[in-house]
Amino acid sequence: MARILWMSDSPRLATGFGLVTGEVCKRLAGLGHEILVLGWWSSEPAEYFGLDIRPCPVHPKRAAAAVVRHASQFRPHYLITLGDIPWLGYLAAADVRRALSQLGTKWCIYYPVDGTLPDGGLPANWVSILSEADLAVTMSEFGTAATTACGIDATFIPHGCDTELFRPPRDKEAAKRRFGYEGKFVILSDMRNHRRKMIPRALDIVRRLQVPPDKLVFHLHTGSQGREDADSYSYNVRADIELLGLGFVTGVHDNDDPAGFGMAELVSLYSAADVHLLTSFGEGFGLPTLQAASSGVVPIAAANSASTELAGSHGYAIPCDTRTTDEFGLVRKFIDRRRAASVLQALYEDPRLLDARALAARRFALDFSWDHVVRKWDSLLREEEKTPLSEASGHRAGRAPAGASRQRIRGLNGARRGKQAPPRPTGHDASVLPVPRIGVPVRLELKRKATRGASIPLVLAEASCAHQVRDLEAIFPGTLVLNIDGASLPARDQLQELIDMATLIVDPEGRLPQIDLLCATRGASYLGNSAIWPPVEEGSLLLKARSLLTDYALSEKRARIARQRVRHAVPAAFDQATKTVAKSATE
Repeated sequence: MARILWMSDSPRLATGFGLVTGEVCKRLAGLGHEILVLGWWSSEPAEYFGLDIRPCPVHPKRAAAAVVRHASQFRPHYLITLGDIPWLGYLAAADVRRALSQLGTKWCIYYPVDGTLPDGGLPANWVSILSEADLAVTMSEFGTAATTACGIDATFIPHGCDTELFRPPRDKEAAKRRFGYEGKFVILSDMRNHRRKMIPRALDIVRRLQVPPDKLVFHLHTGSQGREDADSYSYNVRADIELLGLGFVTGVHDNDDPAGFGMAELVSLYSAADVHLLTSFGEGFGLPTLQAASSGVVPIAAANSASTELAGSHGYAIPCDTRTTDEFGLVRKFIDRRRAASVLQALYEDPRLLDARALAARRFALDFSWDHVVRKWDSLLREEEKTPLSEASGHRAGRAPAGASRQRIRGLNGARRGKQAPPRPTGHDASVLPVPRIGVPVRLELKRKATRGASIPLVLAEASCAHQVRDLEAIFPGTLVLNIDGASLPARDQLQELIDMATLIVDPEGRLPQIDLLCATRGASYLGNSAIWPPVEEGSLLLKARSLLTDYALSEKRARIARQRVRHAVPAAFDQATKTVAKSATE
């Protein structure tokens, strides 16, 4: 049997990677493997179902030191790390690899892939990290295909589900009654208030439904405010629901982590749902989608990343209508709100269709029981014990495929030359984990300031209309709405500086001379009366502004169109503005 040092979120979190760690490790221990867990976000040593859990720092240098220290004491056959590839890049450093090699420890990286480059592959730095691991294990067929496209061989082991716990209720109406939802069509979204989950898009979808409010529930199981990626994501769900007048939305928690809801109550919640809606722009796996299927709840998700394979033919993978690239160059696709609403409407109107899909979903999920998943892990580990490490490098002989990048990973052990953004809150170098580009509120200026760090989101509003968009400060906490008076505009250089800092400029009556032109040439988002900028199809000025601040692809597309129009219509102004922007970027 193997000794395994498993590194991930603490299993006591009972959500996300922590849930996977707990379910897999306790079963591996039951099969005779010896397990020691290093848990991020753990402050003290603890025990979970007989598993020994030691706290592990998230800061790269301290985490690497902790891994080597525990490996030296525990002498594991395997170090298994469950996390995003760039998050774990420090383990690919030569000194860490050498230390593990001397201990006879193989590094197995268990990783999600929630998006790819336009060519279907992964960023070069990620390929470098993967090529340093002795074993690459990915959790989706989507991830397997992306890894193979880079010339890396990966083993596919999915996440699982407790299919005995998450199962269809004997009496659906009784399950709904527990929450006061009897007689209603119940849509569940079980997801963190995180930028990737696209909660504003989910609200846009349910707004489109033609269902009597007394027959509809949208149970949004999430925290009221985001707690991650504070430099690119700040969103108050409750304030947005109030703005949109969605009285049928329930379930939002005020505590930091809805995992505190409790597993028994979570299972009851799934039992009460008819469908599960996931609007994420990328999933490495998507546990809620599988839990929904296991519960006989029809899964609906965006047709991107691993969500497509989990929705299958029993659920609905909704086509995406827009896309963009993120800070890594990965393509991010956004669910078509109209089509998603149409599917929900059809399931509401046709109970027989709903029942048929629910039965098919349950049958699909049965192949993903945790016991089945852990048998795959047990088989892999037993087989790999027969394969020695290469004496020269610590890697399995022939492990690194032809063409795999062997260059040193920039930013892992030193600063980049030239300008450098401040470290991320976790301590990771910003060249390894850049400030996220796709966030809420949408901030096109983050793309221009990639090496400068993020300032507060700033909305500039023409003085007479500022009161109409003041609620943006509540929906997007930390956002500042500033008045600009067209009668006393600052000097042009000061105005340009303000525009460069701004997240959105609002001028519905066109009272600020040429500010739409300045916004177009400098890549700032603009809302107002302009022949350059495309109109925003929403209701009030506040709703239009909300639309731009919650839809990155829309804001980016409008800015691109405006820039193209200026280039063709006013070439001299475009050339001068481009020179000014280029000069300011080098200062």
